[in-house]
Amino acid sequence: MAASTQQQLQWIEDIASFRRSPASFLNHKSTDEEGFVIDILQALFSENISEVVKLRLLGLVQEKSHILLTNNTSIEQTIGSLRNIYSQAESEVASMYRCQILVTVTTILIQHDQLEHQPKIFIEFVDLLLSVISKINDAISKQLRRTACECLREIEINHPGILIRKLEHLFAMSQLENTCIGQSYVLLFVTVLKNTIDTLVRSGDEVPANELTDLLCNRKEPLKPLTLPENFTPEMFSLMEKIKSKSSHGKLASHIDSRELKKAISFVMEYSSLMTSSALFSVMLQLMECVSHVDDLSPATFKSQFIHCVTTIDFPLFHLVFLLKARFTSELFSDVDEELLLRRLLIYANSPSFTLGRQLLCYEWLLHFPENQIKSSSDCCIPSKLDYSYFASFFPSIFDGVDTIVSKLNVLNLCFKPGTTADSTDSATAILMSSLAPLQKSVNYGVMGTVAVALYKTLFLYYKRHHNSSLAEEIYKCLLAIIMEHPKFAAQTIDFLESIREFQPESSFPVDLLRALTEQTVSTQMASILGNLQHYLMILERAAQEKDIKPNTILLFLQQLLVCSDLCNEGSWTVGNSILGVCKHILQCHNTDLVFRELGDLLFLLFTKYNEVDIRDRARFYYALLTNLSSQKLTSILTSFSPAAMATSQTLTSLVTGSANFATALPVQNVENPVLQLTRAAKNFDEAKLSVDVNGTEEILETYLTQVKRSDFAPLVVISYYVHFTQSSDTTKYNKLYAIVVHLVTSNNYKEMKDIELPTLSRMTSSQPSKTCNQITFEFCPCEPVPAKFDVSVIFSSEDGKTCRCVLEPLQLQFEDLFLPLPTISTINKQHLFQDLWNHIHSQQDQSDTNCTESVCCLHLSQDIVEKTIRERLSPFVVLSPQKMITSTRLEFSFHHHHIY
Repeated sequence: MAASTQQQLQWIEDIASFRRSPASFLNHKSTDEEGFVIDILQALFSENISEVVKLRLLGLVQEKSHILLTNNTSIEQTIGSLRNIYSQAESEVASMYRCQILVTVTTILIQHDQLEHQPKIFIEFVDLLLSVISKINDAISKQLRRTACECLREIEINHPGILIRKLEHLFAMSQLENTCIGQSYVLLFVTVLKNTIDTLVRSGDEVPANELTDLLCNRKEPLKPLTLPENFTPEMFSLMEKIKSKSSHGKLASHIDSRELKKAISFVMEYSSLMTSSALFSVMLQLMECVSHVDDLSPATFKSQFIHCVTTIDFPLFHLVFLLKARFTSELFSDVDEELLLRRLLIYANSPSFTLGRQLLCYEWLLHFPENQIKSSSDCCIPSKLDYSYFASFFPSIFDGVDTIVSKLNVLNLCFKPGTTADSTDSATAILMSSLAPLQKSVNYGVMGTVAVALYKTLFLYYKRHHNSSLAEEIYKCLLAIIMEHPKFAAQTIDFLESIREFQPESSFPVDLLRALTEQTVSTQMASILGNLQHYLMILERAAQEKDIKPNTILLFLQQLLVCSDLCNEGSWTVGNSILGVCKHILQCHNTDLVFRELGDLLFLLFTKYNEVDIRDRARFYYALLTNLSSQKLTSILTSFSPAAMATSQTLTSLVTGSANFATALPVQNVENPVLQLTRAAKNFDEAKLSVDVNGTEEILETYLTQVKRSDFAPLVVISYYVHFTQSSDTTKYNKLYAIVVHLVTSNNYKEMKDIELPTLSRMTSSQPSKTCNQITFEFCPCEPVPAKFDVSVIFSSEDGKTCRCVLEPLQLQFEDLFLPLPTISTINKQHLFQDLWNHIHSQQDQSDTNCTESVCCLHLSQDIVEKTIRERLSPFVVLSPQKMITSTRLEFSFHHHHIY
């Protein structure tokens, strides 16, 4: 028993491993696909393997047959073995197991197209399935017969028409079966019936008049065996061939007798009341195909199903109503029926008992409502009967989600016909703009995310339909008001304008709005500009691309911004790049003769005052272009200055002469292993001390508290690191680095730190952490006194001119690094300050100050270890004597936690 359990567990592990990586699994097992299939078949024959594991093995063969079965021989052997297993399994005990065998073999036959390659095996298995389903009303084999029906149905779907000559048998079995699996027989019969009519439609007038009647009433051949036509070819029952040759508008020849077909369809419609929703949906789709191909059949056949489906809350069946309307339009639906369908649809769309997904599906049905007259002028086709009486259903309510609001407003938007003149006040403007209130309210409070996207999306839908009406002016005012209140929506506004430009290239709307936004920006107070600088620069950069907007005021505004603020000293690369983006677009899109002085002054200011080397270099380059080239040549050069146009490296001379093809700048290369390493140097506690200079002991506490509470006081943790090369073999090619930038990523508990720049670093002097190495110092400024780990990356230029980036080992800031020693005291002993601090903390505790916390930690250590630890690691915290050193450390940390953090 133990061996059997171990074997089953091993199979479960092997199945999971093979699914993860078939090639790795077979290589690990030292076998191939054929050997693994043999092992699986042996396990299926074994009596020591449970049925649960066998079902998993069959599922694996079914799922990965395209990998495991590589040739016709292995397919034939596998199918033969599975049929032997099927015949040996006890029908009553292993019903589920036998069903899975049928499904697995069916999948293999269809997936590997065995009707073409090995028709004999294919026919023998179909005969087995026909033999199974022939046991009508056998209660014991119900599950097996239902599976066999589904397998035959899959075979008929993938090989249309192969069971046509069994149509009468299937019709008779559908009528005789009176158990709960009767719908499986009906599904199989309807599938074969639909393929039969398709075949007769394609045959045209060559079909005898009584052919359909014979197929439904006369048994042209026994149920078994399956016989193929004498002129059989692989394409005869190919699904792809049927799809290519099928005509969706074909009709059955008028001379063919369809009376028996009417009886068969009537039987199926009567039986439909006993079917599940999924089975009924499939049957109805196929019957719709049959009725649409036969003129003698009336769409009124589905009237009873329309009444049933239009009142159901089963959404697949409700969807069936729209499929019926799309197929038969006015032949089946009267005005009353359409009115009923529309009312039910609106009830479902606004019912709180339905999920959000179902409500959105209802609005999609409204937006693509199948009208009797197909309207080709628009992608959406809402019902023509949606008049003012229904408008209340589309106004957003307080409980609607964002997606629901957008869908409602989209339908409401389509209910109004587009206006014809921008000056006229049409009824749509007031209604549509007032319906935006739920979205506008959130955006007016500065809420971004899905709400803002929904508002802009809805405004764009409004504009697309009503751009020639007064609604366009209201959209203009709405967008202007949003940016005036919240400049952070600049990106969404620019995207909106780009969408309008794509939809309507000749529209003046984008230029008018950008001009207004530019005028608003240059007239805004400096304090407001600096608070939202990036958003305002985004607007100015987009406005600079428009030739109809004069750039003089933009340039004067940017020059004043740099002069009157501290932006040049701060040297932000992002801000400087945005300003240069404005300059570039002005150089490219405008006549530089008209802005020569203003643009020159701005660029001169940038390359002489801005505290960032990359920005200065680019500003100097633009300044050289401005002062040496004509406006036409500038436009040509900057237009070609793109990755698509840059093919070869060129000099500035070739740029000026107009013969340049810019080379694609090499991207930053990621170095997998770190080239550099940061090793912590010895900590210098003097850098972190405060200096308290008082004349008496009475003032020492007040002086210390005053200094700590100052707004400009920052509890810095100063740590120095040696910067040296690593010794890994793949990084030895980097012997000298240039323009090194060390970037440290801080968490929310620490203030952001500026990048540290090193001009050069040589392996000759910085191969090991020593005093000859370059040192860098990080000043960690904690917002909360918690340990942290900081990710560090380095960007540098190598000797061959490549820009590289590598990730270094993270820096660890430990709990002990957060201890700050007592300040330097020039005139009195530290003991007085220590005692005053201790008393102060206890007094704060007595006042129930929740920010003050005292922690006690007991360590069971020998005195030698304690003295050694204090001497080596805690000596900067000594107050009076070794007995009080630990107390001093606790006090110092408690105090800083209370007053600093």
